[in-house]
Amino acid sequence: MKIVFLAFSVATLLGLAFIAGGFPFDAGVFISSCFVTALLAWTIVQYRHKVRPLVMTRPIHLRVRLARPEPRKSPEFNRLAA
Repeated sequence: MKIVFLAFSVATLLGLAFIAGGFPFDAGVFISSCFVTALLAWTIVQYRHKVRPLVMTRPIHLRVRLARPEPRKSPEFNRLAA
């Protein structure tokens, strides 16, 4: 939210400076200045966070059924040794 507020306020101040200087200021310049300011502020915020390792051992949880189901035996066929 702070990034959006910062982007709009900087774009507004830039627009006032353009108008005071006599340069044309339209919606395209406003949107591009909002985008650039927001991208810059977001990048600064991302680099101010605590440094964390990119390669980290994480436990892998695999859900595996350990018990095998018993084989089905049909009552009419019995295997007999020869």
